[in-house]
Amino acid sequence: MSTSKKVSKFVAANLKKLNKTEKEVQQERIERFVEDATIEAETQIAIIKTSTLPRLENELKRLEINLKREKDNFEDVRFSVANSFAEYVSKRERVLDEIDAVNTSISYKKADIEDAKAELATLESILEDLK
Repeated sequence: MSTSKKVSKFVAANLKKLNKTEKEVQQERIERFVEDATIEAETQIAIIKTSTLPRLENELKRLEINLKREKDNFEDVRFSVANSFAEYVSKRERVLDEIDAVNTSISYKKADIEDAKAELATLESILEDLK
């Protein structure tokens, strides 16, 4: 008379894992990694395309408008009357400093846009590798 011991689901699940070859175990890990990485890459791509790039491009537009305004302001200051020559020079210098600051901000914003585009290209390349 053979007595068979009932095996719990937990024990059965663990024993089943032990019957897998190392290759099967590694394949499962790789498949899980690819699934998770694909979702993460698609998420990051979506964020860059729908949020990061449009935001940066709108910020650049705002800076370009500010630059135009500052240049117009310079023309106004350039031909304005002041109480003294020193005040006139000071007004001009202040506006020129603002123009320089906006130009610097525009350069940084353009670099941010290029960085985001490069990140997007990298993520799209990674996504292709995962497929």
